[in-house]
Amino acid sequence: MRVRALWLVVVLGLAGCSGIDLPSPPPPPPPPPVPPLPALPSIGGEPAPPPYRRIIAPRLRSILGDPAKAGILQISGLRRVNYIRGPSWIACIKVSSFTIPRYYAVFIQGEQIVDSRFAILLDLCEMQTYEPFDWVAEVGGGPSPAGVLPPPR
Repeated sequence: MRVRALWLVVVLGLAGCSGIDLPSPPPPPPPPPVPPLPALPSIGGEPAPPPYRRIIAPRLRSILGDPAKAGILQISGLRRVNYIRGPSWIACIKVSSFTIPRYYAVFIQGEQIVDSRFAILLDLCEMQTYEPFDWVAEVGGGPSPAGVLPPPR
């Protein structure tokens, strides 16, 4: 009997604890505003972006491999980035011939491609707006007929 009375006291005591309403802590203060990023220094004194489509088009083979097998190509606009080799312009190329599009990042300084690679998350290529890239016309061969690409060199 004493054991039952002791259990009754313990159970009633624990039930009373669950009904206590404690005040919630105050919310944390909001984070301070993020200061704007500093402007990148000019690249070679260029006030305007380089003609990146004409720079990339003749070098497409070194970026993608055989562009005739790449399928539908699209290109983004230029953005300024702080690249490992210094301030650069970046353009992204989207290849849509696969189930999942592939993205390539092309880094330009002056009128030279300094690097290209499969795009990584930091390149933000998947977030860019793309336009059709008629690389044949950019090389100087005139507009290409739909679906017809020049033979590999």
